[in-house]
Amino acid sequence: PGHLTIAQSKSLFDQGSIFIDARKKEVYVEGHVAAAFRADMASFKSGDPAWLGGLPKDLTLVVYCNGGDCDESEHVAQLLDASGFQTVYVMHDGFPGWKAAGHPVETGEGME
Repeated sequence: PGHLTIAQSKSLFDQGSIFIDARKKEVYVEGHVAAAFRADMASFKSGDPAWLGGLPKDLTLVVYCNGGDCDESEHVAQLLDASGFQTVYVMHDGFPGWKAAGHPVETGEGME
């Protein structure tokens, strides 16, 4: 999967791309990219998460975790690629970089 900067990711966000948070639920609830779905490695254990089936395979997906040494987004991006999604990126600096840039965030359960 390709890597994106925060600025590139924000451009895709503004174009309506789907963001996927690869972090654990308790961290996601504390704050995530606005309208991001949550799908960590565990959510793929018995196949693709149910909500994923409703998404067209030609959508642009941006996966993120905590940036830096966090590689969960890499693994989830590979699973999405294997599921047939044609355009999957990893936001390199993750949620901390997104939040630090002042981009839209939400808290709470969200979508998974």
